Amino acid sequence: MKGSLSTLALALVAAGALAQGHHQQAPADPFRLQPLSGGVYALYGRGGNVGFFVGADAVVVVDSQFRDLAPGIVEKIKSVTDKPIKYLVNTHHHPDHVGGNEVFKQFAVIVAHDNVRKRMLMSPEAILRDYPPMIEDARKSGNEERAKRLQEQIDWAKKVRIEEIPAPFVTFDSELRIHVGGETIHVWHTSPAHTDGDSVVRFEKANVVHMGDLLFNKVIPVIDVRGGGMPKGYLPALDSVLARLDPGVTIIPGHGESPMPRGSKCFGSTSSIWSSSQRPRAPLERRGKRSSAMRSCRPTRNGAGTRSASKRTRGSAYDEAK
Repeated sequence: MKGSLSTLALALVAAGALAQGHHQQAPADPFRLQPLSGGVYALYGRGGNVGFFVGADAVVVVDSQFRDLAPGIVEKIKSVTDKPIKYLVNTHHHPDHVGGNEVFKQFAVIVAHDNVRKRMLMSPEAILRDYPPMIEDARKSGNEERAKRLQEQIDWAKKVRIEEIPAPFVTFDSELRIHVGGETIHVWHTSPAHTDGDSVVRFEKANVVHMGDLLFNKVIPVIDVRGGGMPKGYLPALDSVLARLDPGVTIIPGHGESPMPRGSKCFGSTSSIWSSSQRPRAPLERRGKRSSAMRSCRPTRNGAGTRSASKRTRGSAYDEAK
């Protein structure tokens, strides 16, 4: 069972639809709403994917993208229901998943793992330390939009007060459940993988799970070592999640569109997307033969967004493997 889960996990890393093109949509139309099952919806915009559940008397939202998009997220939810948004769950602490918390905190209880709160409160220091070289790298690659967003984060970090940071105010160390309108929403923490605060959100009756950035669709995964992530922990974390999922589950990834059932053809591949992508020097395309299914599911870009971030991820994996 363990071996099959590992194989399935490795395939999951590569499965799904394109993220990059969608994130470059015109600002006038940044969202696409996709109904799933059991009152659960996926909402794609610029940043981490949003999921939400519409219950009989309340709405539960997963992740909040960026501050400037949060009002639009709320409007999209209101286009589906007039029920109040009562809960927001953050899958981890990265700005493209928690940036809209400032808007949601006015009316929703924000829930996340203990480490998400800790790292959000530490974020000004981390931004001022880490972002300047990222801006330089973005400009070298001609990505002025990314450089602009990073500079905005630096400007924010210089002036924000700790008490103003919209960190989660309900936290947990292992697992919790939210009961809304007959649906049970399971939220649990995994071992360190993408970060040390990764959580998975499963809508039990709807049989839908939001995996946050434990799953990048058609994108080489990113491990934020400075954020507590561990390359060696990535596959064990995926195995632990997959062991808890039912057949036919629909998975919302952290990035990339088109949630897919567990039976997707991409799940049958035995190619090691994650381990191959972390080997220094040799390109992914030279890693032996691929089935036609694997070719259709191969990563289309690197989730780090910049060469330096990608290099850090590969370097961290290499250091752990020594």
